Amino acid sequence: MMKLSPWAQICTYVASDAALNVSARVFQIYCTWYFLKFLAADGGLSSVLLSIWITSTVLLPFVGVLGDRIRKSFILLFAGSLAVASAFLSLIAVKHLGGNPDHRGIFYAFLVIGVISSSSIALLFPLGTPLIAEIASSESDIHRGIRLKSSMFIVNLLFGPTLAGLVIGRFSGEAALVLATAAAVIGLGLALIFSGSFSSKRVERTASSQLPRFFHELRGGVRRVLRIKAERTIAIASLFANMLLVPFLFLVLPAKVIGSGMSMLELAGVEIAMGAGVLAASGFLIRKLQTILSEHGIASLGVCVLGLSILSFAYVESLWLLCFFAFALGIGLTAFNVTVNSKRASAIPDGYRSTMESTLLFACTLAAPAGIWLSKIALKSLSPDQVIVLGSGTFLVAIAAIAFSRALRDMLNAPQGTTPYYMTTNHTLFN
Repeated sequence: MMKLSPWAQICTYVASDAALNVSARVFQIYCTWYFLKFLAADGGLSSVLLSIWITSTVLLPFVGVLGDRIRKSFILLFAGSLAVASAFLSLIAVKHLGGNPDHRGIFYAFLVIGVISSSSIALLFPLGTPLIAEIASSESDIHRGIRLKSSMFIVNLLFGPTLAGLVIGRFSGEAALVLATAAAVIGLGLALIFSGSFSSKRVERTASSQLPRFFHELRGGVRRVLRIKAERTIAIASLFANMLLVPFLFLVLPAKVIGSGMSMLELAGVEIAMGAGVLAASGFLIRKLQTILSEHGIASLGVCVLGLSILSFAYVESLWLLCFFAFALGIGLTAFNVTVNSKRASAIPDGYRSTMESTLLFACTLAAPAGIWLSKIALKSLSPDQVIVLGSGTFLVAIAAIAFSRALRDMLNAPQGTTPYYMTTNHTLFN
């Protein structure tokens, strides 16, 4: 097999990650459609979504430590294998349990499949920053790779639902599961191609290390995120933002659109507009903003636009206005994520990225199960619009944390140097 160039390896890895994420998101949208259309059971849907997010959240810190102990290409292959398994299991479950009058069978099947699927995604989450840093042959490739990965992660979040909505609207729900299976198989195939070309630049810790050492590394990642002020600020802001953002994307927005009498095609249209905002921001808007604002200014503007866009959904019913604010949401989300993740990639020293990345992601996703659970309870007595308005208060904390943190501002605005930024400001944490 011909060895891929570093940039081709990055693109192959990102494409594999994208396909596996699309598979998982299509399954989640299928669950949303199935429960709301056939069972009229928000409670069952919320339970499945909670199982998915709880599994991802619990596994994240451990996956980060594994990323520093074994070859990351092995982790990518295992994630792909889990995605393929969950996709085929979903086809089998719907075929044999979907028509059963007793809905408990399909509910428990979705619950188990959701846990397997979310385990695959949990393995993928912390790989991006440390894996790209190992592949890249130059500093410019690292930045290009991180920007591509950050942008594609947001597109993945929207591309799966868009495809699922189009397929369900034009064909059937089962066709969406076939799409999820195809995406998982493609993702695993790309992971195999990547694994055949990837060679780690660093000596990995072996899996035979003693268990106490494993927890020592886990504790070290937590300690660095908590003691580095910029990382702590990002974690706090993301935690409060995700308490609304995750249930909004996965539960409240579909409930609002479908509950208003719109179809899955119209829901897909709203999500396409969100994806267009993502592409516009990553394609040219961020570069334009960099000529006007500092990196910290772009991150602050992004989180403000994100919060205001979500709040605006509560006051509009027109499909065109929903698409407009979805477009703005995509811009805000991308401006924040791409800016912060690109700077963090060069700020964290080599050898510490996996544990720090997984710890931060753990903090970022910690609020997601709580947000879904609270939204589930609120939707029983409140409309989706009321849930959005009440939940938007959490964004005030996120906006304040990002906009007024001096430590975060200094990190984001720091010029590129030969020594990672955190090594100069918190060198004792990396000895």
